[in-house]
Amino acid sequence: MARDEFTKATIERLRARVGNRCSNPSCRVPTTAGTSESPSRVNSIGIAAHICAAAPGGPRYDPKMTVESRRSIDNAIWLCSNCSIDIDKDEGRYSVESLHDWKSRAEALARAELGKRLPSQSDTIDTVATALTGMPKNYIVNAIDNVHTATSQALQNLDPRFLVRTAHHNDVTYYEIHAKEDAHISMTFGGASFEEVAEKFSRLEDHGERFEIDTENLSVKGSDLLQQLMQGSPQGKLSISPQPHPALQKLWLRHPTTAETVIFDDIHGTVSVGSESYIYDGYACGRLFRFHYRKSFSKIKARINIQLNLMNWEGKPITTLPHLNKLQRLFARLVEGWEVNTSLEVNGIEISSGHGLQVSQEEFVRQTNVLLTYIKAAAELAPFLHQEVKFASDFLLTDAQHNKIMNSVSIYKGEYNPEFADGELVATATVVNEREAFSNEGPVTYLVEEDGECIELFGTTVKLPKKRTLFTDMVTKLTRDSSAPEDEQGYVLELYATETTKCRIEFDTINSAEA
Repeated sequence: MARDEFTKATIERLRARVGNRCSNPSCRVPTTAGTSESPSRVNSIGIAAHICAAAPGGPRYDPKMTVESRRSIDNAIWLCSNCSIDIDKDEGRYSVESLHDWKSRAEALARAELGKRLPSQSDTIDTVATALTGMPKNYIVNAIDNVHTATSQALQNLDPRFLVRTAHHNDVTYYEIHAKEDAHISMTFGGASFEEVAEKFSRLEDHGERFEIDTENLSVKGSDLLQQLMQGSPQGKLSISPQPHPALQKLWLRHPTTAETVIFDDIHGTVSVGSESYIYDGYACGRLFRFHYRKSFSKIKARINIQLNLMNWEGKPITTLPHLNKLQRLFARLVEGWEVNTSLEVNGIEISSGHGLQVSQEEFVRQTNVLLTYIKAAAELAPFLHQEVKFASDFLLTDAQHNKIMNSVSIYKGEYNPEFADGELVATATVVNEREAFSNEGPVTYLVEEDGECIELFGTTVKLPKKRTLFTDMVTKLTRDSSAPEDEQGYVLELYATETTKCRIEFDTINSAEA
């Protein structure tokens, strides 16, 4: 069924209305920037996401909506690529109402910031740098740790029942609070419906899902520590989650016919437990590979979510992308029908397992296999191009690009052997010399040399070496070239395949290297 996509004009208006920033209030990253390679190119991580899905089966799909309303700007929200994936993978956490709230707040912030200089921490940083100037070197080196330690201690003094840890990452300050004993606290939530808060608390208790709410309309009684944090962070978020347990997810594949077994990397993660189900979330291959699922205590099956974060390869030479071969082999085997087997361990004790799962027909698996196969082929081709190519995650892969790279790699490996039917026209050549145009009655050998063509790999234009094609056991047919100038006598030489015709194609890598 066709998807009800947004028009280009709708996308441009949507992006402009939020100042080209992600609409997630806890994110708000800019979504476009110029590239360093070319003044005419733009990198974009922005997505015009559907609040209610564009097609049946998608997140938050509403069958009562018309095509027009589904494609309208009212059903659109501008997000960065990470947040757009998050809202679709965790539909229960991100309701239609909450996404509309994000959108309204993002548009209001964009209006408030219009024509104003955005807040900068440079003044504060300059003041701190000035204060540190002239201090002993060991004091400067330990200054960051000292600040965090002092902040944690000051906050803990407000309520000794809690242990406080602080962190600052990607311009966001985090306060991690752990109860050292039972603590009775009351919270009043404003700006959020009772049903929304009750649903979030229910999912926290039943399934171990993180409870998250804006602190703007939140008041706390029973803890000076929490009161201070809520008052000092009006634009922040409060997150409550159960204590996660370190867990190890094992994953291996088994061939359904030969019973051959291949073990994948151990996936290290955590388990968050609720009264009805638990959530596992883990990573492997340097956090390129994410393995996530929720398992009900009352059901045997669980839906597994697998994600690849290719941003971890950004800017790296494609010849040295870490874990590429391992990931490509994994998805290739999945497409071939190898069975997936899993085992979840906590403290060395197996708490669940799954066997014989087939995912060969899953669209994500098939598309990811095509993508990784292309990246691997490009990495194999790159050493012969004598030009460094770096990975860019925003590349667009077309069928033509995929076929060109795969054929080129096959030529380098000597595996590209096209076959022709008897009598098939294989090639033509225009000649003006009568001696060259002489038509042999028997089979002939014909060599074709072509200049290397230019292709694009991850935003970098590269040139392939010259290509030589040798045809053997061909028959020729000579006709006059009607397009030749009047003062020249031209001929068209047509080459046809026979039953014994062979074709060998190779790249001129030696002369290419010298060039």
